[in-house]
Amino acid sequence: MSTDRVIDEALLSETTIPKEKLVWVESAKSIRTLSKLFRLTRDRYYEITADLGGDLTCRWILRYLLRCIEENVADDDEDLADKDKIEGRWEAAESLALLVVTC
Repeated sequence: MSTDRVIDEALLSETTIPKEKLVWVESAKSIRTLSKLFRLTRDRYYEITADLGGDLTCRWILRYLLRCIEENVADDDEDLADKDKIEGRWEAAESLALLVVTC
């Protein structure tokens, strides 16, 4: 099963998410996949059945936010579902500032 599909299912699910479904996702490469992973850890973190750990979670989020700042993707398509949106440079920088405080 593709990384995007696993994350999409976890985002849409109303049940808890087994950690085993997510650990291998660290190999995610595309900014779109990293965006979905960012939303999953932001919106459903406490529904993952075992603690992912701060280091792993912070690595995922940091990698995504730095890519957003570097690439500055113009994702203005209003038709995209929220789970498919990518943060712009300024949004990512703001999130990064909060991450530095919490990680």
